[in-house]
This record gives sequence, structure tokens and C-alpha cells, in this order.
Amino acid sequence: MTPPLKTALHLRHYSSTTDPNILLFRAFFEYLETHSPDLKDLPTPLPINDPAMRKRVFTHRSAWGRSTTLFQDPVDDPNPPDNERLEFLGDSILSTVTCLLLHERYPRYRVGPTSKVRSLVICNANLATICRFYNMQEELQGAQSQLMTLKKSEQVQADLFESYIAGVYLDRGLEDTKQWLYGVLDPFVKAAFEVVKHDHLLRSRSPPPYSAEEGELTDQDRTKSPNEDELGSKVDPGTLSFFNQLCQQRKYKVEWITSDAPGSKTTPLWRVEVKVDGKILGSGVATGKKGAKILAARQALPVIEGKQG
Repeated sequence: MTPPLKTALHLRHYSSTTDPNILLFRAFFEYLETHSPDLKDLPTPLPINDPAMRKRVFTHRSAWGRSTTLFQDPVDDPNPPDNERLEFLGDSILSTVTCLLLHERYPRYRVGPTSKVRSLVICNANLATICRFYNMQEELQGAQSQLMTLKKSEQVQADLFESYIAGVYLDRGLEDTKQWLYGVLDPFVKAAFEVVKHDHLLRSRSPPPYSAEEGELTDQDRTKSPNEDELGSKVDPGTLSFFNQLCQQRKYKVEWITSDAPGSKTTPLWRVEVKVDGKILGSGVATGKKGAKILAARQALPVIEGKQG
């Protein structure tokens, strides 16, 4: 049995920030941590038949002490090439294949969500995770004084995986490389989709735009529109719909408790509490019942998500 994927190492990079893009990366790694993809079905690495190419894939620049300031390698360089140019090529191949995968399997995605999914899947932290799963870093060759540090470096691991992609491409061609990468990337694409979808639902001022499988608006969603309570504060019906959908999928019993809240004669307030499986998990106060209900759902949602480990 393949051990569960562990990404907690990367969470520390995104632990104290309010930047929405960085928070999205944090959510992605937290999702992988708590919903570990079953990696036992990932395809085995494709063999690189050319011995010289395979050696180059796993050779770090430090092996020959090459300078980083040269414009080009000398014609009479006595040492074999390292994997730096392969990493450059592999990066482009990986980005292209990821775009093809998203284009073929999710043709109705808009460009914005698709770009976010791609960024999550091919970020260095995730590529390093895949590299470690295949244990590629253990084959890395470099300067002996640096080798232990290089093998543990997330950046080097990500570069090594991209170098390997280029080696497979040059040795076996694009079609073999593409089909292999489809199998490798698929569980991460699915995880990224869930994270980006959730992020969109929480941030959007419109109703939740995705059905479970194809990312389409449902008929029920189309009948809804953004709300604004009497005080002018924006409320997000997408949050409430997402909360209800999540509770329904997990068969939670939901009860809404509505009561008056302290207000004024001109501005009465409503309090709504949401009880899930007998426990009050959220409450909200607003000038309208619906707004208070949405605020209660927003407060309860992180608890609901945390119950599914």
C-alpha cells in the first residue's frame, strides 16, 4: 500500500499571510494533506533508453563546477552536459501538457479558474512532492560536498522532475510523455479543481457556478441572484448554497433557529443560528433573515469542512 501523500512540509511557507493567491496555495496543500490522493495507481516512471541521456537527467550543474556567468558552454568542454537545459525544456513541456489535460478533460472551464488550477498543479512544491514519491532525488549526482543538501532541496527536486520530463520527451517522443504525465497529474488536477471551485464559491458574489462534475450552473442556481441587505453590506448566496450542498452530500442534519436580535425601531435585526447534527456551529445577525442565515453558514462552513478528514 502506497503511504499517504504528505505535504505538511510546504504548509509553513504559507502559514502567515493574507495574500489571496498564497492562501490558495495553502488551501491546496492542506487539501492534499487531508484528502491524500491514492498514489498507488500512479504510472511507473518511463525508462529512458539512452544511457547518456539518463545520466544527464540526473546530473546537477554542481557536478562539474560550471560557472553561472557564462553565455554558453565552451566547445571544448571535457565534461558531459548537466541537466540545467533539460530542466528549462521540461518546464515548457510540463506547462503545455498540463494545459492540454485541462483543455481536454474540462472544456467548459473559464480561463481564470483554469489558470489557477494549472498554477497549483505545476508549482515547485507540488513537483517536488511528485519527485519524492518516485524517489528521483536519490539518483541525483552533483558535487559531493553539496549532494546531501541538494537532494533535500525542494527547488532542486522540482527542477529534477522537469529535467526527467525533458529526458523522456527527447528519448521517447511527445505522445509517450504526454500520456504518462496525464496519469501522474490527474489526481493533483482533481484536487486543485476542488480547491479552486471552493475558493470561487466563497469569493463570488454570484450563486455557486459549478455542478459536481462538469462545472456548470444548475437550473436552481440560475434563479438566484446576489443579495444586499438593508444596511448595504454585501452577502454571498454562494456560501449558503455551498454549505447546504456540503451538508446534503455528507448527510448532516441541519436546523436553522431564527430569533429577534437587539436593534432599533427603524432597523430591526434578526439572529439566525445553524445547528448541525445537534450542535450549534454558527450564528449571524443581519437586517434580513437571509443575510443572517448566510453569515451563520459562513461561520459554520470551516467546521463542517474540518469534520471530513
